[in-house]
Amino acid sequence: ARNRGSSTSLIADPQTTGQRQEEARFCAEVDIAEEELPHIIVGACMEVHKHLGQGLRADAYRNCLAHELRLREIMFEQQVPLSINYKGRDIDAAATIDFVVEGTMVLKIEAVDELIPKHKSELNNLLRLTGLESGFLINFNVEKLRDGIKRLIVSAKEPPVPYQ
Repeated sequence: ARNRGSSTSLIADPQTTGQRQEEARFCAEVDIAEEELPHIIVGACMEVHKHLGQGLRADAYRNCLAHELRLREIMFEQQVPLSINYKGRDIDAAATIDFVVEGTMVLKIEAVDELIPKHKSELNNLLRLTGLESGFLINFNVEKLRDGIKRLIVSAKEPPVPYQ
């Protein structure tokens, strides 16, 4: 388990004020083992899907998932603008990340008929640009949510034996 201190910078709900800021400070004190986080995220997504079913816009699922993560006392940022550096020039808000959870995992939320390679590429790019190694692509527009969850793990580390 990691000690995350009492930072609240990762609870970035634009509507966070007053009571929610107090909740954010409390959430920052909860210690979650790194290997538990994917299970907690999937459980939160399943809870949202159980209550809403399929067929809504992605925004509805994002907002409900944010509420569910708060209920589970999980630190997150929502709708995070991502700037990139292109040939020495910073390009603001080049992309938006649906969720960064616990500062370690990216969530990309969809509500589409089927996931296509473009969705995986988008998640892969978000991971590459943030330097994070793990993310979930979650499509809520499925009958059984387990069919709509894809996990992507990339490593910025060099392989132990280079390919020749």
